[in-house]
Formats: sequence, C-alpha cells, structure tokens
Amino acid sequence: MLAANNAPQFKKLCRAIGRLAAWTTLPSLRTRLFEILHSPDYWLARIEIVRRVMDGLYAVIAQTVGKSAGPVPAAIAGHSFGAYTSQLFAGAEIDIPGRGTRRFRDDRFNAAILLSAQGRDQQGLRERSWAGISGPLLNVTGTLDGGAKGQDWHWKLEPYKFAPPGGEPARAAGGRLLDHTGFPGSLPGGQCRGEIVAGLDRRPRRRLQIAVPSEIADRLTLPAIPA
Repeated sequence: MLAANNAPQFKKLCRAIGRLAAWTTLPSLRTRLFEILHSPDYWLARIEIVRRVMDGLYAVIAQTVGKSAGPVPAAIAGHSFGAYTSQLFAGAEIDIPGRGTRRFRDDRFNAAILLSAQGRDQQGLRERSWAGISGPLLNVTGTLDGGAKGQDWHWKLEPYKFAPPGGEPARAAGGRLLDHTGFPGSLPGGQCRGEIVAGLDRRPRRRLQIAVPSEIADRLTLPAIPA
C-alpha cells in the first residue's frame, strides 16, 4: 500500500495505469470485447476454467506448500467479466439464450467479492437473478464506473441491491478513485478522482474488508447511500 506521505508515488501509479488502460479505447478492440462479453459460450468457458482450477486445488497445494490438513476456505473475487463469473459461483441465476435458466453456485466458495460487476438486462441477468445468493458478498464499484451499454455506477451495485436482505446499507467512501478500466481511474496529468462505493452483506456473521491506499483511507467518511 502507498503511505499518506507518498502522494507522488500514488500519482505516478495513476499515470502508469492510465497508459496501460489506453489500449481499451481502440474502436476495433472495443467491438471485439463487446462481442465476447455478450457471447454465452464465453460465459460458460469462464465457468469451466474456474471449475478446473478448483478441482485441482488440493493437488496444487500438496505439490507447493504441502498437503492440507483439512478443508481450505475459499472466496472468489473478480473484476468486470471476472466479477460476472464470481457472482455466478456465488449463486446468481442467468437465462442463457436457447439453453434455459442456469445456476452455477459452488459451495467450495465461502464468499464472493465483485469489483465492477454487472446488473440487470445484460449477460442473462435479471432482477431475480440474485435471490439465491446466501453467502457473504462484497459488491464494489466507483462513481466514475459504468457498464458496456452506458449504464452508470448505480447499475453496478444491483447484485447487492437485489440479493436477499440482511446486509448493511451501501456506502460511499470519499477518495480519489475509481473508474472501470483503471481502478483507480487515471485522468490527463495523472490525477485520480471519483469515489469508491461498496455494498457489504455480512448476513452469515462474517465480515469482508476492502483495503485501499492509506492516503485514501485517511479520508473515508462512509456516509450511507439512500436506497
């Protein structure tokens, strides 16, 4: 993490992220990314990749740090398309064109962290999609964030909004964050701005925390966002 007295390093980080994210603005690339995002075959391919990783998890642990003495607690986290995959494993239900309604909940995951996730009316998601989520869920977006179809950051919080009740209110933490591609968002001159918005559901008596640079953490006021 970057300390509060390290503001120059934080600005340098913002500039580097901005340069890295610039390739996502190429029209031909954005067209291809949009095609992939809305192709059910790619949704299912992500599911299969994660399943294979989890199927081989204990073998990997045994060959690297030694055989586990018991079950290994796991949480799934993802950004953007990864957040979509994460919410499916957390229990979100989707409608796949020509294939009906599907759920991919995996009890090997005890919790889910969604960074810049998807809401209704995209990739098979609808208002009741999140009704089956019962585990801890942290839904994070930023006030400069947005969806592929022009949705604003409120849409990014819909997994939290439509999950079963029982969590805390969504909260906004003032800081110099966050858009979609950079997390944090980089503007000309390397300035970062915006706000982080998080919905925290701790219904099963577990708490999830999000770590941010201490320069930003020092400014967090956490006012509740009206429903």
